[in-house]
Amino acid sequence: MSKFLTKEELVGKIKTALKDNSHAPRIRELARRLSIPEPQYRQFRQLVKALRNEALIQARRGKLFLSERQETIIGTYTPTRTGFGFVQPEDGSDEIFIARDRAGGLLLPGDKVEVRLLRKAWGEMKSEGEVLRVLERQTDQLVGVFHPTSRASYVIPDGLGERWEIYIPKEKTKEAKAGEKVVVKLLPHKPGVWGLEGEIVEVLGDATNSEAIIQGLVYSYRISVEFPHEVQRELSSLPAKVGPEELKNRWDFRKKTTFTIDPIDAKDHDDAVSLEKLPNKNWLLGVHIADVSHYVREGTAIDKEAVKRGNSVYLPGRVIPMLPHALSSNLCSLLPEKVRLTYSCMMELTPEGVVKSYEVGRSVIHSAAKLAYEEVQEVFDGGKARKKLSKFLEPLENMLQLSKILLQNRMKKGSLDFDLPEDEVILDDQGRVIDLKRSVRLDSHRLVEEFMLLANQTVARFASGFNLPVLYRVHGTPDEEKMEAFFSILTELGHKFSHKGAITPLRLAHVLKIIAGKPEEELIDEILLRSLKKAVYQDENIGHFGLAFDRYLHFTSPIRRYPDLLVHRLLYEYQSGRLSPHRFEHFTSQARRLGAHCSATERTADELEREAVKVKQLEFMQDKVGEHYAGVVSGVTNFGVFVRLGDMGVEGMIRLRDLTDDYYVLDERGHRLVGRKTKKSIHLGDKISVWVVRVDREAGRIDLIPDWEKEKAEKNQKRHRR
Repeated sequence: MSKFLTKEELVGKIKTALKDNSHAPRIRELARRLSIPEPQYRQFRQLVKALRNEALIQARRGKLFLSERQETIIGTYTPTRTGFGFVQPEDGSDEIFIARDRAGGLLLPGDKVEVRLLRKAWGEMKSEGEVLRVLERQTDQLVGVFHPTSRASYVIPDGLGERWEIYIPKEKTKEAKAGEKVVVKLLPHKPGVWGLEGEIVEVLGDATNSEAIIQGLVYSYRISVEFPHEVQRELSSLPAKVGPEELKNRWDFRKKTTFTIDPIDAKDHDDAVSLEKLPNKNWLLGVHIADVSHYVREGTAIDKEAVKRGNSVYLPGRVIPMLPHALSSNLCSLLPEKVRLTYSCMMELTPEGVVKSYEVGRSVIHSAAKLAYEEVQEVFDGGKARKKLSKFLEPLENMLQLSKILLQNRMKKGSLDFDLPEDEVILDDQGRVIDLKRSVRLDSHRLVEEFMLLANQTVARFASGFNLPVLYRVHGTPDEEKMEAFFSILTELGHKFSHKGAITPLRLAHVLKIIAGKPEEELIDEILLRSLKKAVYQDENIGHFGLAFDRYLHFTSPIRRYPDLLVHRLLYEYQSGRLSPHRFEHFTSQARRLGAHCSATERTADELEREAVKVKQLEFMQDKVGEHYAGVVSGVTNFGVFVRLGDMGVEGMIRLRDLTDDYYVLDERGHRLVGRKTKKSIHLGDKISVWVVRVDREAGRIDLIPDWEKEKAEKNQKRHRR
């Protein structure tokens, strides 16, 4: 090529030469037009080929044209089961429709792609585009079900369908059997071959087995289960117990009565509490948190793996910890009768529950007991546990009294208290589901919750007072449209509240107070929770709307949340005088970077936990076909209504096609289905009795029919018998 032209300059000249599409040159003619020397013609051809691959120019019957578009759009591809898909541009603009024949056979959910715009949005029609190439795969591993045939073997990835089947060469099946859940690693694409090819790297087991399904979900969400070899090597150098040297420059609370209160099956205990009455009649509340930062030093393999994970993941019957068990369940866990290093927040409170003064610092404790929520509640209820825990009666009853005062103070300020039960899966020793229930919040739960909230708020007050670059836990004000929709649902459910003016926590707290104790309370709580924004981690403090706190962070769970560990580390450097300007900038940058990352890992963990619980719920319901349940309509759509069954937390659906007594249409504003002839309505929040007719574990679906459809079917059967 001309020695006077750079590649960029030559590309510019090629574009200029091709602007006149009425006279499209062949490649030789274009080379002559640009005075390309013969010795460099081969390089010129390669450049033109590269421009064609990048779709900057096109070739038709050997003639070259400038591509119709000057710029491409980069975005993330999301397919549908029917074949078409959408690309969400990186710049946040409206998504682009991708027709089935414009997507090719190599695209997967989450792929970063380059798109050429074919048609701009018009009216209600979306922009339409064509995927030119895959820039980056979200993952090269997929989970699916293995299907061998006489001609070939293939895997259908979970959630995608047959169109995305992955061909598996005979020698790469890892002896998987038909119907087994497997992990597939994609092989490099071969030019000229349509479709995906892969090799099986792990066989998880029967695709109908709930443990195999959950294991597949863990792979799909890219959650690391095993810890790297470097982490295991570092663990071997950690001490077996706390040594005398480690006690220096710490508050010594070993003689103070402290204890943990956790679920009965908890393996890690990262918070302990203490409470005593001072001579001035104030309270001295101590919240003592495992000093994980003492053992997990910045930049180590253990720390890097903890950053990557972001948090622990809690699945039915198991935990995928952020930290190895040697730390999370032993050295950092505040086990009873063990000396443990802690970070304590000591708060002096008036009898009215107002923090008069506080101190935060490194400490050492010797926990007196590991108490369970249930036995502490039994103490409060006057049960048998009072005798067993007799030496803790006074501090426990004082703690209950103080926690109720703290809760009342929060409520007065508008803090939202969602009294929602959690879905609980009861397993036997073999991991099989034996029962489903919804756990109710007890006074013992609230006690711990109030103390942790106060400690987190107090440490946030300390950090913001000294302008430390911490990660705050923030919760933004809700969107107006979502709030309007929420108040509209309230009206349909018979509760009229004005939604004019600014939406404040106090106004929403008033709503929760009014509907408390009513049959629809849980449903309204859930709808409001879904209407609010999600709390996230970020370096800029904007307050916490839901809690009605002007500043808040996470300090109390460093075993299972990385943001808490980061706060501990920063506090220590500041209090020990090691926070140099350089380290200050480092923590500032780290908080900015890790806020989004930890928010994302938390969302992933939440989604995985919900999916895993649903898998176990479906396992429990698989032999319940034909059984009758009382339920509540929890959602209304144009294809049916969702119904929550009893107190199990299980949700099924009455499909529109299974309602044969009338033709039902969706009244979207009224949140109901209405029969055209009978005017019968099925409304959000209605109590309804249903029968289970189908449980499809592969599709994750429970189909229901209402009583009247069951009765109609039985009458028809009797008529046919006659």
